[in-house]
Amino acid sequence: EAEQAADEDAADNEDGGVVVLPDTGLPASEGATGKKRGRKALPENLPRERVEYDLPDDQKACPCCRHQMHRMGEAVTEQLHIEVKAKVLQNVRFKYACRHCERTGINTPVVTAPMPAQPVKRLPKLTPDRRPIFARRFTIHGDETTVQVLKEMDREATSTSYMWAYR
Repeated sequence: EAEQAADEDAADNEDGGVVVLPDTGLPASEGATGKKRGRKALPENLPRERVEYDLPDDQKACPCCRHQMHRMGEAVTEQLHIEVKAKVLQNVRFKYACRHCERTGINTPVVTAPMPAQPVKRLPKLTPDRRPIFARRFTIHGDETTVQVLKEMDREATSTSYMWAYR
């Protein structure tokens, strides 16, 4: 019986390879659409300042064959930089590759210019609404109030004591 069912399934699939699925009552999906990973892009209306990082001339030689490498592209990352006005810093690190190794070798090394250490590399998502902590606005309230403490070990009850409350 199993062989007969397998033969029937094979005969059904020869009709164009389309398998008819039962109706589940759910809307048909167009395909696998996954969520984009990473952060959302920064708004396009913010001004951008391009900061470029390049390799020194002595590091533009191929580590394999010591021929001069050419610039093949750049790696651009953006970070929100807030002073008086908000702007986006575009950190551009130039990439270099060796044309000689591209033509003659199996391995083509790619060297990217280093970037200085960043003050905040990547913040973990600590808040329930997924906004980074530095993007929130905090207000700190402080109050210094004089109080009378009835029983203190090292002072009299008539001396002035203070209580600080912060919110």
